[in-house]
Amino acid sequence: MIGLSQKELEILKEVFKKFDNIKEVILFGSRALGKHRPSSDIDLAIKGNVDINTLSKLKFTLEEDTNLPYFFDVVIYDNLDNLELKKHIDEFGKRIL
Repeated sequence: MIGLSQKELEILKEVFKKFDNIKEVILFGSRALGKHRPSSDIDLAIKGNVDINTLSKLKFTLEEDTNLPYFFDVVIYDNLDNLELKKHIDEFGKRIL
């Protein structure tokens, strides 16, 4: 249970598909663990040939263009230096694209 409706997931997937260089999106954090609250943000790890400009455009699109009532914390998986966070994403993350 990730606290997102099927419609909300479809909206997210449509946004991701607009970015050709995004190959995979993994939900992590409290929503992936099923410990979220209604106000919890949505933590996403992005895989693919993604740079900081793409990441900024993606985050803007998610927060401004979708009308979803959430904040998004979006990271580029390959740029993560925190090995514990990568391990958490690998073990508990939910692939949504």
